[in-house]
Amino acid sequence: MKYKSADIDDLYLSVSKLTTHEYDKNNKINPKPLFRATGFFYKGTDKAYLITNRHVVIDEEKMYFPNTIRLYLHTNADDLTESEEFDMKLYDGTKKRWLEPNVPDYDVIALPFDSEFAPNAHLTCFAEDHLFPDEYKFSMGHQVMIIGYPLGYWYDQKHNLPILRSGMISSAYSIPYNGNPYFLVDSRLHKGTSGAPVMTAGRTRAYKISENVTKSKEKWGPTEEEIKLREVRNRRYLLGINARTFPFPEEEESLDLNAVYFSYVLRTIAR
Repeated sequence: MKYKSADIDDLYLSVSKLTTHEYDKNNKINPKPLFRATGFFYKGTDKAYLITNRHVVIDEEKMYFPNTIRLYLHTNADDLTESEEFDMKLYDGTKKRWLEPNVPDYDVIALPFDSEFAPNAHLTCFAEDHLFPDEYKFSMGHQVMIIGYPLGYWYDQKHNLPILRSGMISSAYSIPYNGNPYFLVDSRLHKGTSGAPVMTAGRTRAYKISENVTKSKEKWGPTEEEIKLREVRNRRYLLGINARTFPFPEEEESLDLNAVYFSYVLRTIAR
């Protein structure tokens, strides 16, 4: 039996397993992956971007310098078993192609691509309206979901579909943890989910910052503020980009906590 993209949530088509590689001077790729991770697609005003972690594409301290990302994308909306490999170059000559925040240690990059890249690929993109509105905040203990590729090979390989994990926001979402540009999520995640999108799960338990929503005193209907709040609560939001287990370094005892970088940075690097 064949399964179509219409049989699944669009969210599954917004992420990709990725591996990093090196092309040599003869333009031949080393098929052995240097790193396995997750990436997702985001549509800015003029361009589309692949979003993942900076440590996936470069790590100066470890002398890790791949020059290519390989994606694994669906190519037939009517048959999920049909996928192909697509390579994205990380450099134009010696110039890096990715964009990154002008903030120290912000472990997120955006790699632009156009319609000529993988023209037969079937994918979906997040957009700015998936980012959580600044004027609202969450109730404590909000549930989240993380979609990615644990260890780089634990996923539905037949249909090229990622794995969904559940978790809970552990630190105060609106406040950078210890002054760092991330918040903490309680979830058992593994290598391979670096770069995975972290989203609200279920109904969004949001409320307006520093003020109460005006309650309607009329019997005939809600106020505009009430309507807006209902819309916010009924949406699914992209909250952040998973990076790594916490605390650092990873040799310390695992707490099943993960550092997730705030997604609002995409407003500046993925326009």
